Amino acid sequence: MASAARRRPRRALSGSEDGSIRFWDMDKSRCIETIRAKERIWSLAVDWDIRRALSGGTDRVIRVWDLDRVRMLRELKGHAGSIMAIVMDLSVPIDQKALSGSTDGTMRLWDVDSGEHLETYHGHTSGVICIAADFQVGRAISGSTDRTLRLWDLKGRCLDTIDAHTNAVTSLAVNWLWARVLSGSADHTLKMWDMDRGVCLMTLWGHAAPVTSLVVNWKENRIVSASDDGTLKVWDLVTGNRLRTCQGGGLVVRGLQVDWHTNRALVGRGDGTLEIWDLERGLSEDVLHGHYGEVLSVSADFTSRPLKPRY
Repeated sequence: MASAARRRPRRALSGSEDGSIRFWDMDKSRCIETIRAKERIWSLAVDWDIRRALSGGTDRVIRVWDLDRVRMLRELKGHAGSIMAIVMDLSVPIDQKALSGSTDGTMRLWDVDSGEHLETYHGHTSGVICIAADFQVGRAISGSTDRTLRLWDLKGRCLDTIDAHTNAVTSLAVNWLWARVLSGSADHTLKMWDMDRGVCLMTLWGHAAPVTSLVVNWKENRIVSASDDGTLKVWDLVTGNRLRTCQGGGLVVRGLQVDWHTNRALVGRGDGTLEIWDLERGLSEDVLHGHYGEVLSVSADFTSRPLKPRY
């Protein structure tokens, strides 16, 4: 009788102010590896298919990690401030590019394989906190503590600027086909923007503290937002109605990943834990313990697939 094929567990990666990166098996609710970094980890970007991760933090260095062997491959140096955001080109497994944003007010484009710095983006008057990019189209959007959104081409030219919020822009999501951007801010609001016209189409009110993260399902017209008020909120993208609030016990919530197929969300919390939420019922399903400081960034692979031979 043939044995059942071994399957890869649902996995997650988290970065914390305790200076560590932790690799999690979400199925068994346990930490399987710990990477000791030098400083707090503000940003993570992961390509789960090739098991490669990028991390950035207060030491101003981006590190490239091999998650199979849990070892550092190289360092990307050039920023003069903390690395607050990183996005990777997930469309190609080789000659991979990444874009980073920093408190030094710039973004930088990198060749991940060689470590070469390809371009620097100047324009924001203070720190870049969040980024979205379409490497195939050659466009990027950034949000900053200068309260603006900026549209860029990948050659470093700023194409447009929107005075978006009354406080820092902390998170964003983009639909490039529809030219729509949803931004979250320290002014407690989320706003939907028409990027072609630079017009705000809708403002969502409800959080009682800065919005820290957001994720959008453009096909199903759903938004999930996280905040320093300790809650997750689920919104209707079309009407702007708040559908559900998940109470996080008053703890700061940073970092957010959503699996729309199962309506599960993974968040990082202010007490050093990660929490898995059932968004349909608004209930906490599991809490992962391990960090000794606030969790600042998370990435998750919610799929469970047959193991590849080299994993």
